[in-house]
Amino acid sequence: MPHSGFAASPIGYEHPFLLVGWTLEYEMFFYALFALAIAASSQRHIWVTLPVLVAVVLCQLAPPIMLVFAFGMAAAWGAPKIGRLAKPVALIGLVVFFGSAFMPVEAFGDAQGWHRSLLWGVSSAMILSGAHTLSPVGWKVLGSLGDASYSLYLVHTL
Repeated sequence: MPHSGFAASPIGYEHPFLLVGWTLEYEMFFYALFALAIAASSQRHIWVTLPVLVAVVLCQLAPPIMLVFAFGMAAAWGAPKIGRLAKPVALIGLVVFFGSAFMPVEAFGDAQGWHRSLLWGVSSAMILSGAHTLSPVGWKVLGSLGDASYSLYLVHTL
């Protein structure tokens, strides 16, 4: 999915107005796809969205980084079902995710490519799958960090 212009400047620049706008374009694509799935089938929206998202990537209409949305949906669906394995799954995810931070950038190839998408996408899904076992206090702390992180993400390059 090349820059679609969703976040592009209205005066005709080729790139999005914000430097991080390319990620927001992917996010908008995902939300549009998910909204269509909800409209089509309110009970099975994940099972409508997942195959379409994977097909779009496999047909090379979007880069592999779009699969992180599929991993997130799989984590949301599977998290309540893994029971007592939640904490070990999250721990393995944390080890893989943070362990990969010490890998040279060249090991990932393209920033939007398969290696990074699979390694960080799967390990992030594992972390999320285990996070559902947190206490309400833990969720409040993570929620506050999440609120702050999105704002910082949007302005960190300004």
